[in-house]
Amino acid sequence: MMSTKTYFITLVLLFLLKITHTADLQIKDSCSSVQLLGLFPKDMKNEVRQSVEWSIARSMFEVAILLARIYNMTFDGQCLGWQEVIAENEMSVMLTICEKLASNNIVGIIGPAASNDVRVISSFPSLLNIPMASYSATNPDRSDITVNEAFYRVVLSDRFAAFAISKLFQQFKWSSVSVIIQNDDYGYGGLKVLKDEFYSTSVHIINELDFEKKTDDFTAHDNWAEILSKSSSRIVLVWANENVTYSILKHALKENMTTSDFVWILTNEAPIDLFNQSEKKRLVGILAVIPVPGALVGVAVNSSLLADAEKICYEMNHQPCSVNNEVNNYALFAFDATWALILALHQHCSQNNHCLDFEKNVTNCFGVRYSSGTYYREILRESTNFLGVTGPVEFSNNSTDRLKGAYYLLKNLQIIGKTNGYSYVPAMNWSDTGTWFTVGYLFEKSSNQQLTERNCLNSTGVSIYYSTSSLVGFGSDFATTAAARVLIIGLYSVSVILVATYTANLSTFLALDRATPVISGIDDIINGKIPFERVGVIEGGATLEHYVNNVSLVYHPLRSKKEIFTMLQSKEIDAAITDNTTIVYETQTNYCDLIAVGRDFVKSSFRIAVSKTWLYKEDLNKNILKLRESGYMEHLAAEWFYQDKCQNDKIDPNPTNEITIEMMSGLLITFFLISLVAIVIHLWPTKEKINVDIMKPKV
Repeated sequence: MMSTKTYFITLVLLFLLKITHTADLQIKDSCSSVQLLGLFPKDMKNEVRQSVEWSIARSMFEVAILLARIYNMTFDGQCLGWQEVIAENEMSVMLTICEKLASNNIVGIIGPAASNDVRVISSFPSLLNIPMASYSATNPDRSDITVNEAFYRVVLSDRFAAFAISKLFQQFKWSSVSVIIQNDDYGYGGLKVLKDEFYSTSVHIINELDFEKKTDDFTAHDNWAEILSKSSSRIVLVWANENVTYSILKHALKENMTTSDFVWILTNEAPIDLFNQSEKKRLVGILAVIPVPGALVGVAVNSSLLADAEKICYEMNHQPCSVNNEVNNYALFAFDATWALILALHQHCSQNNHCLDFEKNVTNCFGVRYSSGTYYREILRESTNFLGVTGPVEFSNNSTDRLKGAYYLLKNLQIIGKTNGYSYVPAMNWSDTGTWFTVGYLFEKSSNQQLTERNCLNSTGVSIYYSTSSLVGFGSDFATTAAARVLIIGLYSVSVILVATYTANLSTFLALDRATPVISGIDDIINGKIPFERVGVIEGGATLEHYVNNVSLVYHPLRSKKEIFTMLQSKEIDAAITDNTTIVYETQTNYCDLIAVGRDFVKSSFRIAVSKTWLYKEDLNKNILKLRESGYMEHLAAEWFYQDKCQNDKIDPNPTNEITIEMMSGLLITFFLISLVAIVIHLWPTKEKINVDIMKPKV
């Protein structure tokens, strides 16, 4: 039987639990005057292929709002609350959003997660005059601010991913690829930007394969493996979400297409834990290019804000909001998207006494309008600039994307440690610099007998010496003393830099002197060496008539001759056709970065219009004929049209492409200092020996 004391303690605990639970329920209710609306997909716990934990993203959305309260941020005297929409498809999302907007004072929307949802609901923010900040949708067409003026996002569009992938292909000199996409907005949008980026880097897409999400199979399921097997390209790029990527890899394993004959590149990490041990072993080596927060590539983030967020998230859920000590990437993006709207709204309300006024003329969502939303969105685009948990966050008036924050990791699936576990290991990282950098790992000392017996400083110096000697192709065992090794490092460093400088100058000289244009004349255009839509032709006239009759009906229309050269310089077209005299004169006088190619392919004549009864008509004919026969016409043409001023401008009376002593002075001074260090190292033991001899007692 329960004692009175035990019963009393139980009642107290139940009472405290009730108070805590009630407080949790009133978190949103206590701040209902102004709210943010979060859009999240349903976290399908029964779906084995669900790798992104959207519940953590939801938690970080709520955490950002709770932190605003903890930091005592008020909005026209009110605290900030939230509403959430969790649905499985676009239509249910639209219906629920409309209900929330009609019955609550919503000043901003966070989300949605999927690119398909953005296409459907992106019209709501503009209609209500409120901003929408996405943390996961990457549609490239949503970067156009002219048609998406109320849309923002902290995760970069797929155009940046395609650009990073094209740079990766350039770096490894890959020239062709087969692309597999999921057949929806995300897949087709990715394919479009891939084509644009690959065209500029001369990478050819050999095969395009569609994967049907509903049927969980390829649209050409009977021959897709045969297409890849017979393809001239051994690189397969998969542009699909996590679940679809998993399905594609399962099909590839079934058809034995993941052998070393192919290089697989993914745009999302397939959940590796869902494969069995045999399948994991066959998948080792696949690559994944994924967007990441700045902290994973060494970019500064707001660590104190992140620590506060993780603490609140833990207190809310009674468990960490991180996996392997890392918060989910999209959860971090969700936090920064929410925090951006909070900071902008806080500034808006500090400058406007009526920052929470709404116009609600009807009961449905289409009659709701945020009165000062235009000013709110201007602040978000022009004044919001902060260091978030994913890196610097800032927007502009030119795009819906954040100005900075394009960070990607190239991960490689590998066996980790002695446990034979499998994981995606970072191999290279890419940021706004436009270059992929290798991520290096050095763990040699414990297994190298020559280093284990040395202290840390000594072993580091020996390691630098060995690696430098290997880089320059010199035997590291040649020198046996510390002074000699230091001197050799300096000597061979100077040698490498001198050879590299000379090679670079020689390569530049040869490249400039031997550069050839992409096409050699009209025949290359006829043969389709460049796309017809990138050939510029001026509307009207004989040139257009000849082009349409003899080349193609497809062309890029131009309005004037000046537009020929401006569009060539802006790379909107690759070639243009017009009269020879204009091209030669302009490329040799005003547009030195352009060149005239090909032979004349159409002859035309010009005549002078005069009156039929003009007395001097016969004299004019005779004098023109005389000028032609004497060669004076050719002399005038050469003087006014064929003088290459651009070539004269390139002739430098004081050429600076020579390697002078002054240019190399820094290198020589560095070598002198290294030599001085070597001398000091060489003489130091002698000094110690002299000191010892002095201290010895004389007998």
